[in-house]
Amino acid sequence: MVEEPKKKQLKTVPVKGNTAQLGAVVAAAADAQSLAMIENGPINFTQNAETSQRLKSMVWQFVDTSWPYTAREACDMICLALSRIVNNGGGVEQWKDIADYAQLAMDNAEADAKATAFQAIAEIAQEIKILMHRARGGAEIAPLEAEALDIVAHYFARIISGGVNDKANWQYIVSAAQAVVYDAGNARGASDVGKSAAGKA
Repeated sequence: MVEEPKKKQLKTVPVKGNTAQLGAVVAAAADAQSLAMIENGPINFTQNAETSQRLKSMVWQFVDTSWPYTAREACDMICLALSRIVNNGGGVEQWKDIADYAQLAMDNAEADAKATAFQAIAEIAQEIKILMHRARGGAEIAPLEAEALDIVAHYFARIISGGVNDKANWQYIVSAAQAVVYDAGNARGASDVGKSAAGKA
């Protein structure tokens, strides 16, 4: 059973010095449902991934690349929270995540040129996502794997922005990666069963 970290309030603070020295300023928005993924199996993750990717596909038709990184990353994370609400029956934690990320985007919009911790995280996460998208060259991948890539990019950005000692950041990456491995294993198992049945026919 995965130990669930305590929920922490997302905060915005001015950046001082190198982003690598920020420390764990912005804690992971860790909710019990996603951190319990390993215990309960990644069924919900698969459903959430498909919904989240559809939402992002729709939202990004209207997102201008001139938008600040904070607004773009907030949109991605809000889509993820919305997918959990519609697939898992809602929950106060998911709505709190939406409020936190919207507040962060709003605060940064009001701050103009004033850098914040979330700004640094969002910039790194968006750059990682852009790099991965270009590397794929437009190749289609399953929604679950696409969502896992987004989650890894976001929490990896938190880690390298100073959140290396925040266990929740690493747990999100573990959960996303294990969901893909689990799904791949099930697909191989189904394929093996199909081949076996065909051989007996």
